[in-house]
Amino acid sequence: MSFSHFTKLNIYRFYYVYLLIKSLPIPIFDFQFQQHINSKLLESLDLKLKSKQLLEIAKIGVKKAIETDEATATDWINQQLAILGIDLKNGGENKN
Repeated sequence: MSFSHFTKLNIYRFYYVYLLIKSLPIPIFDFQFQQHINSKLLESLDLKLKSKQLLEIAKIGVKKAIETDEATATDWINQQLAILGIDLKNGGENKN
């Protein structure tokens, strides 16, 4: 089986990258630190989801304020925030 010049270059390139990766030291962290990183990652994913939900609530709230009135929109927004467990009277802190 004969390889083209291009294929041979790719094989050499992949092998070179393999050798580089193989020589990289891989840190092994203790379990407590891994758990800490895991909890921060999960917290960041939760906050990202919550920020998307808040943005959607804000968009719909503005639309409702334009279509109906500000009081109705404010009531709806406060209801949605309560569902998420956010209390604006308490500085926006999470009730949960």
